[in-house]
Amino acid sequence: MSTLAELEASIEAGQPIELYVFSIQGTVYRRTSAEGIVTFNGTDYSPLPIKRTAWQESRENKSNTITITLPTDDEISANFLGIQPSALMDVQVLRIQAQAVPATASLIMFEGYVASAAFKDQICEFKCVPHNEVFFRTMPRFNYQGLCNHVLYDSRCGVLAGSYKYSGKVLGVTNEVDISIQALPTTGTPFVGGYLQIPDGSEQRLIISQTGTTVKILYPFKQSISGTTVDVYQGCDHTAETCAQKFGNILNYGGFPFVPSVNPFNKQQLTKE
Repeated sequence: MSTLAELEASIEAGQPIELYVFSIQGTVYRRTSAEGIVTFNGTDYSPLPIKRTAWQESRENKSNTITITLPTDDEISANFLGIQPSALMDVQVLRIQAQAVPATASLIMFEGYVASAAFKDQICEFKCVPHNEVFFRTMPRFNYQGLCNHVLYDSRCGVLAGSYKYSGKVLGVTNEVDISIQALPTTGTPFVGGYLQIPDGSEQRLIISQTGTTVKILYPFKQSISGTTVDVYQGCDHTAETCAQKFGNILNYGGFPFVPSVNPFNKQQLTKE
């Protein structure tokens, strides 16, 4: 019997098998490109005509992006049909050897998430990006600007979401995005910029406007929410005034409200009005 490393190096003895793990909001899908069910570490991986592109080791982030192709009628692809999921789908690609000792040995070929999905004929293509792509983002994240840089209710903001949550019954849905909610508070349209979430937390949508007890969300929910009870969280326009008056949180304000709009030396405009 041979080790995983020995079988990987062997041209004749190696029998590589790739395993794919997709997970989104607590739901895990396990697939394999093998012809039959593969049991690895006590877990079954279902066979599927699935494949991926190769990549090259590089310092360039784009070189480590892969494309995974699978049928459109698989339940994994169904997550992206019509309305895109509100959460990221994580992806892990493993490679094992059928005769390796120990049988629990594996190579992690890729770890990342689905950045986009494209459908053509009966095929779905997932463009997958490694988790370390965050290190290639433009830094610093904070800008010298009047508006707050924090994400509402995150750890830097410090405001407790539960203190600004309203739970109410959905009385009706119009045009898929206009949601009427029973007895929703209306003073000052407090929910603009907030979000609406179904009770299990699996889906949430940004609220872009409020008219009375009706809120308009950015795009529809995948499932029907008519007659259900939803959680609605108040929003923020990221100004210092709102931070102080609505949330009493000015000490944690993440912006620079006194940035001058006019250059004091030449009187030219510094920022757009």
